[in-house]
Amino acid sequence: MSYDYKIVPYNPSINIDGSVKEIASEMEAIIQARSAAGWEYIRVEQVTTFIRGTSGCFGYGAKPGYNQVLHFMVFKKES
Repeated sequence: MSYDYKIVPYNPSINIDGSVKEIASEMEAIIQARSAAGWEYIRVEQVTTFIRGTSGCFGYGAKPGYNQVLHFMVFKKES
């Protein structure tokens, strides 16, 4: 049995007065839309990447590098 995979970027955010229910509803909508197209939800993967800093102009405006965490929703379906 062979599978095709679809990776969908997912970086949830809510306002300071928001609720995690908003994130859950957003995820549910994505899962339902992909399921209607034949994709099966597997899980959310987390990837950490390093964003390089900038040297600025003669050092002015330089920004240090930092780690950024990204999230991806993983789906599969039989090919």
